[in-house]
Amino acid sequence: MHAVIWARALGASKVVGIDIIDFKLRLAKELGADYTVNALEEDPVKTIKDLTDGLGVNIALEVTGSEKTMNDAI
Repeated sequence: MHAVIWARALGASKVVGIDIIDFKLRLAKELGADYTVNALEEDPVKTIKDLTDGLGVNIALEVTGSEKTMNDAI
């Protein structure tokens, strides 16, 4: 959630929160995320590409420490 707050505070034009827990996704929206993605229900990489016309993100904050999500963020 801190990542959403900081991204918004630093002027990110689009903020996307990704998690597997719906409560956290609702909270991310309340804190300023423009979009949320439940990684158990949809592919976050595909969703991000769809939201950005295939460009991906300029900055990704990966805070889980998972090797898969680190690779996805790149």
